[in-house]
Amino acid sequence: MYFTTSTDVFVLFKEFHVQTPGQMVAAFVGVFIFAILSEGLKIVREYVNYFISTLNIRICTSGNSIQEEDRSKYEPLLPSDKPPQMSNANKNTNEFIGHITLTLLQTIQYIIGYLLMLIAMTFNLWLFLAVVLGMGTGYFLFAWMKKRIPHHKNKSESFIASQDACDCLN
Repeated sequence: MYFTTSTDVFVLFKEFHVQTPGQMVAAFVGVFIFAILSEGLKIVREYVNYFISTLNIRICTSGNSIQEEDRSKYEPLLPSDKPPQMSNANKNTNEFIGHITLTLLQTIQYIIGYLLMLIAMTFNLWLFLAVVLGMGTGYFLFAWMKKRIPHHKNKSESFIASQDACDCLN
């Protein structure tokens, strides 16, 4: 295989047949935006992962009870001898929903990644550049947001992007 600069190329589907320079420009812009969005999805997944992990950390570190700062709101309703407990069913439901959400986002990310790979494998130079430049631009636009994801001070509770956020940290 070799790279070509031809404007006659099929992009993913038989129906998406690029034949003119105008269609190639439109395909370039579309693939470029698609690649930018693939990088944005990675950041969205990390934010969701962080949100779920902090939810689980709050549940786990509080001994499955209401947080101390929230306790004052519920004090009149509480029996004086023991704090309210979050049921295991609620905790398991939260973990399950979080895990399903992260699984769906990961699956979508894989689908987009493989579609971009297939576009690059057309060996059309313009579409290859659209993929590479789009991913680079997406990284430029979204990577700084990754630094804004707060981290926990306690090392055992720190957010790790590859960590399963639904895993309760004991």
